[in-house]
Amino acid sequence: MIPAACYSRAVMLSGFFRPAAPASDDRHELVARPGSELLAHHESLMAAIRSLVAVPPHHWRTLYLAMLENFAALVQLAPASETHHHAEPGGLLRHSLETVHEALLLRRGLLLPPGVSAESTAARADLWTYAVVSAALLHDAGKPVTDLRYVTLAEGKEKSWNPLGGPMPPGSRYRFRFDRRRVHGRHAAVAPLLAPLVIPATGLQWLASDPGLLALWVAALREESAGENVLADIVKRADRRSTAADLGNCVEEMDSRPPRTRFKPLAERLMSGLRQMLLDGILPLNAPGAAGFLDGDTLWLVSKRTLDTLRERLHETGVGGIPERNDRLMDELQQHGWLTPNGDRAVWRCEIRIGEWRQTLSCLRFPAERIWADASSRPEPMDGSVHIVEDPASQETRESDPACSEERGNGKDATSSREEDVEHSASLPPPPPPVRSDADAAGKEEGPESDRAASSTKDPGERFVAWLRTGIEEGRFLINTPQARLHVLVQGLALITPGIFMDYAPLEWYRV
Repeated sequence: MIPAACYSRAVMLSGFFRPAAPASDDRHELVARPGSELLAHHESLMAAIRSLVAVPPHHWRTLYLAMLENFAALVQLAPASETHHHAEPGGLLRHSLETVHEALLLRRGLLLPPGVSAESTAARADLWTYAVVSAALLHDAGKPVTDLRYVTLAEGKEKSWNPLGGPMPPGSRYRFRFDRRRVHGRHAAVAPLLAPLVIPATGLQWLASDPGLLALWVAALREESAGENVLADIVKRADRRSTAADLGNCVEEMDSRPPRTRFKPLAERLMSGLRQMLLDGILPLNAPGAAGFLDGDTLWLVSKRTLDTLRERLHETGVGGIPERNDRLMDELQQHGWLTPNGDRAVWRCEIRIGEWRQTLSCLRFPAERIWADASSRPEPMDGSVHIVEDPASQETRESDPACSEERGNGKDATSSREEDVEHSASLPPPPPPVRSDADAAGKEEGPESDRAASSTKDPGERFVAWLRTGIEEGRFLINTPQARLHVLVQGLALITPGIFMDYAPLEWYRV
């Protein structure tokens, strides 16, 4: 029995549209506005959040709306990143609201807190919802402190401003820039310090009323205990969904009509991720053993190391559709003119010389202006030189391309690892055979007796029930846990949909 209360995940429409910038659209000098004015540009998203929270009007105003307005007033028009996701003015506010929305959708499918009685779950449900919303809202709140540098402008004088001192007064004129010395990931340590500036005192006291939840909440803000902390897992998954939606779509404004969306090409997603990794220092430059070398106006990146790291980073942020083969990635970048080809190939064999250090590597060649549009933002060139060497493998097929083999002199296997989404449990039964049409099934020879029994019915729904029964009998499903797809109720067995159908047949689950 599948109760009607089981839900299908709503489509996040607001995440597919990049809203127009607020009225003050001077990218060099901005005006601080009240939080309510900034939130007015996200009316549909705010309405969706309020619907999912489902609290009385007084509680919405005093606990939720006050928190959201305080957050908006604090971050103003800060972007979420310099070149990656939500990089436009106001991108941090949009990303944070989208993350709250996605976190609420995820929370709706979980029994929280885990491992307690039904009475305790019902009594603490609202508190856990508030913890989810506030943690999702604040997950990137530290970026204006650690990644940006602000100055306010008054009477022709500039004065440094830091969000830790509280929001700017409405009407203040300000500018910001990204700090070139910022350290990737440091913003997480600052987020708890901003909580008193965003969350109303009554909300903080409510969170503190449950010491166990408060500990999980602080750990989630600091991005600790992922995999062991259900709150941190919800925020991480919601963050990835918002990021993936932004990187996968961009907009074209059409007068006063609603914006249209188009799929962002793979090459643009690759270059966006590559630029951000260089800005964050994930790909070190200009040192022995580095991932890249800036020689004049040319950036040389060690091919396999760069592409493996890029793929892993995009997977971690929830960006889909990234090919697993490096030659596919190189083809995409070469086809769109992002890198400088070596004849009909993408890879160059280069000898890197820095002092006494020498190394021959397979590299990708990028014009520096394609990475850093602003020449003043480029790092200093390397204190050394790059020399192109004749590649004896240049006549081989692409399958034997040096970019897909190890760098010379490096004995380590530089395999890439994709972070698995926590919503897919490793305890699931093996994937079923593909869902086939009757005509396809009729054209196949039947296998052994066990195979014939498994495929004795042509109805996808019946095959799903058989797969489900087998998994339960063999104990290969999680049941009655926060991450479980299956929950045993007095009325029967409840399934979390469409997730359970996607586990069964990821490509054709809708036929089930």
